[in-house]
Amino acid sequence: TLKPLSGVSVDAGILTTNIGFEIADTYSNPNVLFGSVWWAQPFRYPGARITYDVMEGISLYTEYNKEYGGDNFAVGSLGSVGNISYAITYFDYNDTDTNGTNKNLIDLVLSTSLGPTTLGLNLDYQWLDDDSAYGIALYFIPTFGNLSVPIRLEYFNSGTSGIYLDEEGYTATVTPTLRPSENTFIRLDVSFISTENDVFGSEDDKTTASLELGFTF
Repeated sequence: TLKPLSGVSVDAGILTTNIGFEIADTYSNPNVLFGSVWWAQPFRYPGARITYDVMEGISLYTEYNKEYGGDNFAVGSLGSVGNISYAITYFDYNDTDTNGTNKNLIDLVLSTSLGPTTLGLNLDYQWLDDDSAYGIALYFIPTFGNLSVPIRLEYFNSGTSGIYLDEEGYTATVTPTLRPSENTFIRLDVSFISTENDVFGSEDDKTTASLELGFTF
């Protein structure tokens, strides 16, 4: 990160997107498996980003990136108002390679804490020249001492755009997490997804369970 002027920072290289509630480092996410809304969002990509701090707690940014090999750009704002943190971004794909990704994306993330519970909301609206899609993800993360029980609920609607896994679907995920110490965690992740069509072989729903043990340093 370079800071050529007061309140201005420049990042270049491999960037992590500002889009979405979930982040690239899976162990830092409340759930083990990424959500269906996340899978239709940008991830990591080469590019350059300029961020300007408008005032304390509010910043604007613009970036150029090469996700999927296209000449893409994004503009957005990050910050907090009162006890609500927010991120809003417009991301314009201009993909000319074989992926054919030429879509537009508006992403909104809101989060806050009510006592021992963190609440999150992620809304995405995406569109192509002749079709559109949207996804909604809700996050509830109650914490009881060294035990937390993150819950994620999602709904997505692709129409015929192919942006999400299927034309329509919903998911529910719960991840009881125990932290025996500051640097260790054990969590059980149970995720259910239901879709309009049979996208899991001959089935239109799927349940996945996983166990994760982690040590951070």
